[in-house]
Amino acid sequence: MSRLVGARDEQGVSLIELMIYMSLLVIVSILAGSILISGLRGQRDISNVGSATSQAQLITSSVEAGIRSASTFDVSTTTVGQRLIARVGTFTAAGTATWQCRAWLFTTDKRLLTLSSTSGTVAAPANLAAAVSGWTLLASNVSIAAGSSALFTESGTAPKSILTIAAQVGVAGGTGNPAIVQTQVTQLALPTTAGTGPATCS
Repeated sequence: MSRLVGARDEQGVSLIELMIYMSLLVIVSILAGSILISGLRGQRDISNVGSATSQAQLITSSVEAGIRSASTFDVSTTTVGQRLIARVGTFTAAGTATWQCRAWLFTTDKRLLTLSSTSGTVAAPANLAAAVSGWTLLASNVSIAAGSSALFTESGTAPKSILTIAAQVGVAGGTGNPAIVQTQVTQLALPTTAGTGPATCS
């Protein structure tokens, strides 16, 4: 009896058992691979949504900071998109102002750019290629928010003019909802409209 058992033990794993083990290993590997791929895709999507949200916040903070401390601002349409230009002041504790011209450009290829100047002129670039040179990119994949006709809309009367921002920043690859910017910015009552720097911006 003991000799039969010993002989049976020496036979090892049968071909059928080996095939079953291999099949189970393949199934486990496929499941593990699917979970890993799903995790990587989820991480990528979260990263893309976070990037769009950061760009939307950057748009809001940049434009709000400029308009709130602006003596005047103007919205116009150019050959490359919509331009917002403002005469923005920096004030000392005593109320003395230093002025510069600051512009934001929403281009037809869905970028939002910004540029500052102390000369009094921030001309819109002649074409989209020129917009890359000199201007700083705030956000890409930008479009007008649903239900609005323009990214920037001016209303009211200075010195309490109101700027409405209606933008959405798309998620890279289209995987996720866009980040929405829909807000109104009102000019503040400034200590003075005099000081150093350009008297007007164009």
